[in-house]
Amino acid sequence: MSTRRRAFRSLLILLLAVNSVAAASAPAEIIELDEADVYIEYNATDDEYVVVFFWDTDGWKSMAVRGPNGTKAKPKPVLNIKAKGNARKQGMTEGFFESAELDLEESTVEEFFALFPEGEYSFRGKGLEKGEQLVGTTDFTHALPDDPGNVFPDDGDMLNAANPITITFDPVTEDLDGDPITIAFYTVVVEYESPISEEDLVFSMVLEGTEMNPEVTIPQQFLIDETEYTIEIIVHEESGNRTICELDFETV
Repeated sequence: MSTRRRAFRSLLILLLAVNSVAAASAPAEIIELDEADVYIEYNATDDEYVVVFFWDTDGWKSMAVRGPNGTKAKPKPVLNIKAKGNARKQGMTEGFFESAELDLEESTVEEFFALFPEGEYSFRGKGLEKGEQLVGTTDFTHALPDDPGNVFPDDGDMLNAANPITITFDPVTEDLDGDPITIAFYTVVVEYESPISEEDLVFSMVLEGTEMNPEVTIPQQFLIDETEYTIEIIVHEESGNRTICELDFETV
């Protein structure tokens, strides 16, 4: 091999090495998640507890959620999700994962909460493009609103569909332990199964958490004779935790 050719080959190897080092040391692009939430959903009617993990972004390939477990330098992951195959190639947008319901015959609420302690939860994931790092944080609490009292209609009521039906309930001011709590808002959902399409048709309204006399009137067009309706009143606490009250009524 000639001297000139050896010199050219050495220069080429050097340039490739420099490019590799530059690519490896290129700063990652940090992208804040559009939403990052961890919250408790408590169904007061069925006495069921679940923890929900939710995030939203333009695209992700993997996501790990870490809580206050472990050490500050190395918190333990409580959720670790990786897309595979074509789903990874295309990328995902939202992530919504719900724990299994707490079985009160096998465990206690305190033991369930110990699995998901209060504190800051961090989200770290990989975006669609090389070098994209997705980040987000949220504060998680165990504060759960009490369920609303004096709900109308009562469960099992028979009501005339020709008359206006107004859902009313007492405002929630305390948590499940009887301590004061701040309510962000209420969501009232009414649904029934369409006899035509067999799909669940839904009417919903959001009320301010400061409302002293919460009420929602069901539109007359939404009421039909001889139909079973389900009402959900969802009480949202300021940190995101929510308590659900469910009941059914029928029209005549």
